[in-house]
Amino acid sequence: MASKTYGVGVIGLGYWGKNYLRLVSQLSSSGSSVRLVAMADIFQESLDFQKTIYPGVKAYSSEDDLLADQDVDVVVIVTQAATHFQVASKALQSGKHVLVEKPLTINSREASTLVALANSLGLILFTGHTFLYNTGIQTMKKFLNDEKFGDLYSLNFTRTNLGPFRTDVDCLWDLAPHDVAILLYLMDGSLPVRTCSSCLYSNLNLDFRLFLHDKRKVF
Repeated sequence: MASKTYGVGVIGLGYWGKNYLRLVSQLSSSGSSVRLVAMADIFQESLDFQKTIYPGVKAYSSEDDLLADQDVDVVVIVTQAATHFQVASKALQSGKHVLVEKPLTINSREASTLVALANSLGLILFTGHTFLYNTGIQTMKKFLNDEKFGDLYSLNFTRTNLGPFRTDVDCLWDLAPHDVAILLYLMDGSLPVRTCSSCLYSNLNLDFRLFLHDKRKVF
């Protein structure tokens, strides 16, 4: 019996949206069970440009039109962070599985609401924690799981490569989701007993530190 092929639609074709288009298109070409079928953006210039790269992909100027497309099974949301909750809610209510670029939402209440909605509808909701698939992070986890490594008392994350500066969210919501996701992955979901962070500006450089202590080892 042939496996199901999932049609993917991408909403938001900006800095990260174009990367999702490329990655899903590459997966489609490699024989994966996903295929890029639709894309949407409110900016016609961005939409027209991507249409020259992916001429066989349906292009919509409205997210609602993409969500109404029956060929779309999975929606990737790469819009401004403040819109994530609204767009993701509509996507779930349209019966689509949803991948939201981080941050999932801009507050925990909205995030909890989305999780509950996805669970009630039997749909998958997830976010773009890309570092969990980084070979360096995965290798680190193997070391930590080895008894020869010893006891772990704390973790220190220093953010040195910022990427583009964002105006829709601050550095905490932009960068810390990666650090927290890595922490939870390395600690198998065990929560820290204490955290602290600092943001230091020097010209255009931002140093963001997050200290996370393993509750199993701190007394």
